[in-house]
Amino acid sequence: MKPRGFTLIELLVVIAIIGVLASVVLVSLNSARSKARDARRLSDIHNMQAALELYYVDHGAYPNPNAACNGGGGDMWSSWGCWTQVMPTSYISTFPPDPLNVDLGNCYSQTDCHLYHYCAINNNQGYVLAVNLESQLSPVHSPAPSSCTTAGPNYYWLGN
Repeated sequence: MKPRGFTLIELLVVIAIIGVLASVVLVSLNSARSKARDARRLSDIHNMQAALELYYVDHGAYPNPNAACNGGGGDMWSSWGCWTQVMPTSYISTFPPDPLNVDLGNCYSQTDCHLYHYCAINNNQGYVLAVNLESQLSPVHSPAPSSCTTAGPNYYWLGN
């Protein structure tokens, strides 16, 4: 009677195949995660835009970051703690953090910062909301106004 079971070679081949399939699945999963974070970023930035437009209707100007952010230079980042002073909660309950919320310090020049950026322009008669996406968005937006520089290879901005 022949012994039953698998040889060592057969087991190694099966383990290798499972390893290759697992790595393919993990790569696909990471791609899906970054796309999900980008979808949330786009949703958040559109919600912020709606809140800014409501604020403008009531006040005739967009919020001034300098008023609450200790002279923020006309802009502010989502990691700063002054969002509620700039935009009252009656317009948006909270300014959401970026899904990664990575503040590397000088996000004007750091390409891996993942924060929301608000910039008031033209004496608070205009604004730019920007976010650095993880994947390329098609079509890529043209550069934001020079008074609102934002670093990042894939940044997306809204404004007027």
